[in-house]
Amino acid sequence: MLPAQLPQIEAQSNLKTVESENGYIMMVELQSGPGAPFEDPRTREAFKLALDREQLVNSIYSGYGEVANDIGVFPQFDAAAGDPPVRKRDLERAKQLLKEAGKENMKVTLRVGELIPGMVASAEIIQQQVAEVGIQVEIDKVTDIAQFYDEGYFTHDLQVDYTDTITMYGGAYYWWLSYADYHNVGWKNEEFEAKFAEALTQPQEEYEATMREATQILYDDGPWAVWGRQNTLDVHSDKVVGIVPTKGRGFLNAGKFTSVSLA
Repeated sequence: MLPAQLPQIEAQSNLKTVESENGYIMMVELQSGPGAPFEDPRTREAFKLALDREQLVNSIYSGYGEVANDIGVFPQFDAAAGDPPVRKRDLERAKQLLKEAGKENMKVTLRVGELIPGMVASAEIIQQQVAEVGIQVEIDKVTDIAQFYDEGYFTHDLQVDYTDTITMYGGAYYWWLSYADYHNVGWKNEEFEAKFAEALTQPQEEYEATMREATQILYDDGPWAVWGRQNTLDVHSDKVVGIVPTKGRGFLNAGKFTSVSLA
């Protein structure tokens, strides 16, 4: 259910709401390959510093969520992710970075489709936020979401995308490695790929330590701007008991209904 539905649900005494600290993230994917608008890492950092993450979480998720640190992986779901700090908005630093990169008043197109609620609204807020540092964004709305994963998915300047709770392993193999199936940002960092490959050869404790080093590289240089994660809101009848907030991936009791019974 959506946060906007809460007043309607709470008005019905026979319904109960469960809020779980998991759920989708929305990320802005920055095209970072050779010749791309965000090839220079200073432009990627500037974009991230221009975001007001609290405003986005409060506006898009009605406050039912958590600000994010641009990784898209949260330590409570994957110990290998580490916990880099959330970037604080710094407009002056962002402007300086754009100036150093020769990208003052850069113009880019932000591709978005309403695959899940709030994606288009997030693009409109981001457009306003980054304009304060001189990044001029034109929104390209994909109205037929069946076409979202066409050629434009891989050739955009900027793109709003989403995923559910992911791990470092899953994020790398799906998006960040240069040979990943959905590598749609042109980003290649040889140090990141070497650390990832090293981690896969190690037992669990060493794996997590090495993967946290890869996480730091992704945090410093990566092609994603991840501003927040939503909480999952489920509703159920008061005629059942045993439903508790879900930890990790999944929805409504993580699909484990052996603990659920009639009241």
